[in-house]
Amino acid sequence: MTMLDLFTSNSGNNDPQWRYKLEPVVASHDEKLNPDQEAFDKAIYASREVSGAERDALLIEAEKVMMDQMVVAPLYYYTMTTIVDESVVEGVALTSTTKWDFRHAELVK
Repeated sequence: MTMLDLFTSNSGNNDPQWRYKLEPVVASHDEKLNPDQEAFDKAIYASREVSGAERDALLIEAEKVMMDQMVVAPLYYYTMTTIVDESVVEGVALTSTTKWDFRHAELVK
């Protein structure tokens, strides 16, 4: 459905183990619970039953709960700098995803 599904209490991909009830199948060793996560789960599950603006509102509500609780934080953003001297090489193209394509590159003589 969305990336938000990863953080429901019964998701095996819920890496931060954020949940409001014990889920022995998911993390039997961890007993730390977060009661605020219940509102997140309810919003996600309810969003599966509706569509349009109502679904969007539920997903926004779930996202707000998750951000208010600081369950995840983007700490790394991948960047790569490439310098292409077109006086030395030709046939290099920039893809629609801003990656350099050197498959047809040739040195200029």
